[in-house]
Amino acid sequence: MSVQTTRNRNVPHVATIQAILVDLYYRSLAVARVLAPYVFTMAFALIALPNAHAANSATGSPAETFVQDSIDKGYAILNDSAVSADERANRFRAFLISVLDMKRIAAFTLGHYERGASVAELDDFDKAFTDYIAAIYQQKLDAYTGQTIHVTGSIVRAADDVIVNADTVGGASNQSPVNLAFRVRKNDNGNNSIVDVQVEGIWLALTQRDEFTDYLQQHGGDIHDLTSELGSRARGIHGDAPHSTRTTNSGHASSTPSPAEGARRIGRQAD
Repeated sequence: MSVQTTRNRNVPHVATIQAILVDLYYRSLAVARVLAPYVFTMAFALIALPNAHAANSATGSPAETFVQDSIDKGYAILNDSAVSADERANRFRAFLISVLDMKRIAAFTLGHYERGASVAELDDFDKAFTDYIAAIYQQKLDAYTGQTIHVTGSIVRAADDVIVNADTVGGASNQSPVNLAFRVRKNDNGNNSIVDVQVEGIWLALTQRDEFTDYLQQHGGDIHDLTSELGSRARGIHGDAPHSTRTTNSGHASSTPSPAEGARRIGRQAD
């Protein structure tokens, strides 16, 4: 048998193998076209998800943890029935001083009047303001009896400025959740501190600054007068003292709300 005859007999087999290889090639292309979007999606997820997790861990998490821990500690103090009401109030005041930047907030609420005040006037105001804020915050938290406050997320405005969002959870079936926000910044020691609280869209420090500015305008910018007023409000926040009438520098009578009414006014604006 000649070599040419042998080659001619092998040609059909070669053609068959070539046909099979071509068919496999096109089938592989078809499979690749079907799987390509999924392979790309999986590859993107493997690359993006670790980065996203790292970003979430690096932004907002410390501030959120700080706020949630502070809320839990505050509730623990207010719900401690093993101590007297006075001791509970003192502990809550000390707790607020540890988590709120009181001096910063107090200076903010005075607005431009803070610049002309003496150190002694500012020290007295800071103390009265702290007592007043402690009474206000305790009153607001008491209103959420049977509810808890749960942090839901945060918005990083700057490296030193984070808004932590939260909602009230639980309570009576007819109680709607309350939207809250806590503005967290670093204090002079470099630690996280709360500089304002928002209740249903109303920032409390901003509200207090508007009220204090109005009060000081009516009383000749007398910070000592405002300090006495806040002390009176803090002491009588749960009472019903009558309104008092004061005379401004212009000689006009000014009706000043009672301590309880002054506290309720801010409470209504924040509700």
